[in-house]
Amino acid sequence: MTTTEPATNDLSWLLDRIVQRLPDARAAVLTSTDGIRAHHTGVDIDDADRLAALAVSLFALARGIDSSAAHSTDVVRQVIVERDDALLFVASAAPRTVVALLTSPSADPGLVGHEMAQAIAAVSKHLATPSRSPDDELER
Repeated sequence: MTTTEPATNDLSWLLDRIVQRLPDARAAVLTSTDGIRAHHTGVDIDDADRLAALAVSLFALARGIDSSAAHSTDVVRQVIVERDDALLFVASAAPRTVVALLTSPSADPGLVGHEMAQAIAAVSKHLATPSRSPDDELER
């Protein structure tokens, strides 16, 4: 597989690349911050929609952490959920866009975070979800 960007708007290749590079990865979803799934790999459409909903919910919860400390911001870099049977990584991919990666519980969180960041950084300008209204704030 090449790492160049295809000429289409289908960015599933990006998710395929992340999943293929990580031996413990099971599935990935790229979604808008309002929960509309854009691309997925490793799961069927229904499971991708559920994973997208979970991802944006976790992302929103993380953004809601009290920022009363002077050094705090509402920028969420990554959310990790650890279960006995899986790890779920959720990260900002671009404005109004979130990526979620489901792995086995034995995945190395540092490696997963690094691979996600590397893959996303290469094409982040193509991942932004367009604003749905003029009043939308630019979310990350």
